[in-house]
Amino acid sequence: LPKLPVMFKTHLDGNVLAISGRLIASNLPFAHRSGQLLLDQPDKELIVDLSGADDVLDIAGIQLLAVLFQSAKRRGKKLSISGVRETQKNALGLAGFKFLIDDQYR
Repeated sequence: LPKLPVMFKTHLDGNVLAISGRLIASNLPFAHRSGQLLLDQPDKELIVDLSGADDVLDIAGIQLLAVLFQSAKRRGKKLSISGVRETQKNALGLAGFKFLIDDQYR
């Protein structure tokens, strides 16, 4: 039987934003609000945890990660993306956004 997609959810715990389900265009408004809450945390090190996210990442989801990454940088913070699986890593690379995870794999 095919695996049913997990309902999209975000959970903010301090400086870690955990994402479950598909990070795709239809879920972006909710993900964007959660991302803003993450950026507002006082911590200098912020983490987006994709370990519970679906393998499917569309370009809109990837762009959201890039916006969060750049926004954190402008605020003098470092955003890391954890729990990235091979298929997600490939999607980021194909879309030209491998820089989002590069420093974590050196």
